[in-house]
Amino acid sequence: SVNSNLDCLIASGCDTRIAIGHDGLNRYGCASAPRDAVPFGSCTCSSPSRRGINRAKEVLRRLQGSATPELEAMSVCQEHRERLKELLTLPSNVEIAFSPSGTDAELLSLALVMMKSRRPVVNVVVGPTEVGSGTPLAAGGRHYDTACPRGDRVTPGEPVCRELANGVTVRSVEIRDEHGVMLEESLIDAAIVQIVSETVEAGAHALVHVVAHSKTGVHAPSLDCIERISRHLPKDVSVVIDAAQGRISRRGLRSVLTAGHQVIFTGSKFYGGPAFSGALLVPQSIYTSLARHESGLRQDTWFQGLGKYFSSLDLPVSWSTIRGWLPVWINYGSLLRWSAALAEIEAYYSVSARCRLAVLRAFEKEVPMLFGGSPSIQLLPVFPPLTDDAQTRLLESKTTVFAFRVLVDGKTLSHSELKDIHGQLNHGFPSSGEDRVRSADARTAFHLGQPVRFRDGSA
Repeated sequence: SVNSNLDCLIASGCDTRIAIGHDGLNRYGCASAPRDAVPFGSCTCSSPSRRGINRAKEVLRRLQGSATPELEAMSVCQEHRERLKELLTLPSNVEIAFSPSGTDAELLSLALVMMKSRRPVVNVVVGPTEVGSGTPLAAGGRHYDTACPRGDRVTPGEPVCRELANGVTVRSVEIRDEHGVMLEESLIDAAIVQIVSETVEAGAHALVHVVAHSKTGVHAPSLDCIERISRHLPKDVSVVIDAAQGRISRRGLRSVLTAGHQVIFTGSKFYGGPAFSGALLVPQSIYTSLARHESGLRQDTWFQGLGKYFSSLDLPVSWSTIRGWLPVWINYGSLLRWSAALAEIEAYYSVSARCRLAVLRAFEKEVPMLFGGSPSIQLLPVFPPLTDDAQTRLLESKTTVFAFRVLVDGKTLSHSELKDIHGQLNHGFPSSGEDRVRSADARTAFHLGQPVRFRDGSA
């Protein structure tokens, strides 16, 4: 109901990942309201700021005061699209579909490619353990959680739409070895080329993911590899850039969109918006090609299941046929989260480019210095940054995520032990003996990203 309170609404319209527990936090340790914790966990998600919440309140008042909430919600969605295009300086012919999360955007991206290709699809997911736990299932057209954004109860692994799921095979490409060591870019590129070759030989269509920054800071495969594949096999390969971390250059973003690639984006990680504000950026050329096939698709077999994730209001107005296949329902949570996220993106770009660069450089320099001398912290090597403008990579040249192991008496802590430490830091602890007699409210809390498990069991 639109008359629910803001804290409740902003944590609605997604899945169980966003659900607030008895401690006032979701499973990643973030709240649906501002909280006093030092926020270093944006690679996973963030609690909303007061700035973001104030913007969301303004939108909620608009919706509550409207006699036609669906029309008002449509107007808000369109305003959000126009503002996001302006802030990211996107090409004018790029369309934006909003989604409750980046994982849901995966479903829509798959559906668009399958509509376009009319062939079986091999969906190539890069770095499956570092892009989101539900991504491999969503990439196969399957439910990845027990709840859908519309509120339906579902079974993870079951098809969102049977015809959609039956037409896709998921192949994974790792970006680290079993011990967590980063693989050479050339090895990842070679694995992609091999899978694409096998796919085309089998008469199927390849949908290749580019991870434009994983949770631990890896970018793969190289855009040079993607450019070669796309140039040689334009009718057999589609590309989606997973830029859900938001750690991008706007120039690089424009470049891949101009090349005809879809982009999964969120306003809730690097930019610090509330958890789960997803979008799919789609070049007009993709939808133009779809228009020739729309009449041959049946609403009941393709979009009945997707209607549990997307409302017609989430899609661009120009996508009239697909919008007509989807139900009309207002995802208040997604609307409010994007309202807050846009406030954060605006604030970021209102700071001068020179000042932003100085902050990024300071962070990149200071973190290794602070951690470097600790016997308990072992920083993982960072993905090599680019400083040459002639090279092409969507990832910005500055390092904004540092992954590390924790050691006690020379022994590396396990995933479960890291989870315990993560929780203790996030719930706060007294910083001195004098503080121990104070209330919990006086404690200092630190929110970090999340423990990431490697194949050998380390983390």
